[in-house]
Amino acid sequence: MTAIASRAEQFDADRVAAALAAADPNPLRVALYQATGNPALARMRVQRVEVRGGAAVELRLNDEDQALLRELASEFLRHRDEWVEPAPPTREQTAELVGMLAARELHPDELAMSIEELAFEEFPRAVEWSAGRPAAALAGFHVVVVGAGISGITMGIQLERLGIPYTLIERQHGIGGTWQRNRYPDIRVDTPCTGYQFKFVKDFRWSEYYPGRQEVAAYLGMVAERYGVAPHVRFGCELVSAAWDQESGKWTLEVRREGVAEPEVLVANVVVTGCGLFNVARMPNLPGVEQYQGQLIHPTQWAKGTEITGKRVAVIGNGSTGVQVMPKLAEDAASLTAFVRTPSWIRPSPLYKKLIPDEVGFLLDNIPYYRDWQVCATFVGGDSRLSSEALRYDPEWQARGGIISEQNDRLREWLTGYVEEKLATRPELIRHLVPSYAPLGRRMVVDNGWYDALLRDNVELVVGGIERFTQKGIVGADGIEREFDVVVSATGYAVQEYLWPAVFTGRDGRTLSEVWGDGGPRAYLGMTVPGFPNLFIMYGPNGQPRAGNFHSWAEITSRYVAQGIVELVERSAVSLEVRPEVYATYNQRLDQEFKKIIWSTEGGRGYFAVEEGKGSVSMPWEHYEYFALIRQIDLGDFTVEEATAPH
Repeated sequence: MTAIASRAEQFDADRVAAALAAADPNPLRVALYQATGNPALARMRVQRVEVRGGAAVELRLNDEDQALLRELASEFLRHRDEWVEPAPPTREQTAELVGMLAARELHPDELAMSIEELAFEEFPRAVEWSAGRPAAALAGFHVVVVGAGISGITMGIQLERLGIPYTLIERQHGIGGTWQRNRYPDIRVDTPCTGYQFKFVKDFRWSEYYPGRQEVAAYLGMVAERYGVAPHVRFGCELVSAAWDQESGKWTLEVRREGVAEPEVLVANVVVTGCGLFNVARMPNLPGVEQYQGQLIHPTQWAKGTEITGKRVAVIGNGSTGVQVMPKLAEDAASLTAFVRTPSWIRPSPLYKKLIPDEVGFLLDNIPYYRDWQVCATFVGGDSRLSSEALRYDPEWQARGGIISEQNDRLREWLTGYVEEKLATRPELIRHLVPSYAPLGRRMVVDNGWYDALLRDNVELVVGGIERFTQKGIVGADGIEREFDVVVSATGYAVQEYLWPAVFTGRDGRTLSEVWGDGGPRAYLGMTVPGFPNLFIMYGPNGQPRAGNFHSWAEITSRYVAQGIVELVERSAVSLEVRPEVYATYNQRLDQEFKKIIWSTEGGRGYFAVEEGKGSVSMPWEHYEYFALIRQIDLGDFTVEEATAPH
């Protein structure tokens, strides 16, 4: 950590001033108030300033209060070595601090989730034994976790803390999941690092506001090592099948190890899958694709040494991956053609690809609690409220001539203005790149310089989709054949292929694919399915909440799973299986709630979109409503099979 000078004459006023100028004032105010209790900080006036065309708000302090805040913070840093840390705030005091930060009244469940996000405890979403680790009950007990990405790592940490024996199998050769697999040019997160991190790790210093793949993978590897998960990982192991044996009350797993001819058999009391949503690449299913003689690459298949320089390149799609990869390819290719069937709503982010200055690191190291409140501000801030308000239809607004709701329509206007601004010198492109569906009907995309790349002399835009592939290239909807050396298919993922490629066979001899049938994947709370005892699916069907960051949800869902495992062990039970009527009622409620969300009509064939009246990826509940549902496992939702004979 950066040390503050212990003598006033060593106080670097210029450095402190520069650091405070880079601070986020409202989180700084609350952090300093927690550290000092100075009532002047509580009296500062928070202004709600409209941003994104009025679709969202930011909380800001007026100039006078900001000046006073910097003065108080500078004085605190001058005497930092004299500071005595106060006792941890009570829950009531923490609630007051959160309210001070948010400048609004939070729903009780949103408040509870916000307090967990602060992570004042060492491991805020921990699960504990009721009376110490039951060594005898754990003799012969084993859990298999599938996947060493964010979900698998988090589940491993819960099991490690509880002392539950487990094995984590991973088909790749490193930790990181999607961040290990994807290596295409310019890959990075499109969520600020303040949110895209575990809440129980507070000393990692990110180099960029939106970190790149290498840094994210290194972070996940560090966490797996620090918390004891890494030694449990078996790399190069792909799960082929898993079958529940009712007689033994255990799962039998068949695992294929790289370089080993015969499959290996593992036995587990519980199986937890963390395979993720973006697991199966979706390649173009177009006439003639098998005839194409050039190089056809999905971004997940990008290999080291893939050469683009001087080649004729096509990029299909302008979702998150297509927008990320295209600008860099355009710099290196002789020519690049972007094929866009359905344009995405693309938003600017001023901090994208920007380094985090040393001044910010200085504040994180030397202002107590600043990191915590900065993270919490991300959670209770504008994006959470925007996703809450802009996703729902407002009948009164529509009756007055609006399209969706005031927030959504304002967002549409702001995003349309951004397209018009970026393409002002090519106005003929604008009408092709302003989507007809509502913002948030599909996943919002962060601009990586995609519009700027379209203005390059070596880049062409083709709209309306693709008619067919040929041996040498592609015939677009305009009927013109264009020849390509390389086609990059940024066409997304088969998001309904949960748990692929493994075949799971349940208690009645039916596979998950058979149970789901034509209606698509379903689960209770996104995690459990009747007929499949002791199987938990992290980030499963309808398991993508509307707001909040992925790491937090991995912590929350892993807590729910760990609670179930602890109950299983402490009761000496054989299995937990969600009751069919609970499963059915939940999914009926989910389908009804979907009708209130714009995904039911907007977004076309994006993965948020609803097929056959329902979706299988995202959930319609408010994020804090889902949090309340899974904060504590309810055994009343499950059939608990007690042991009747030794197993």
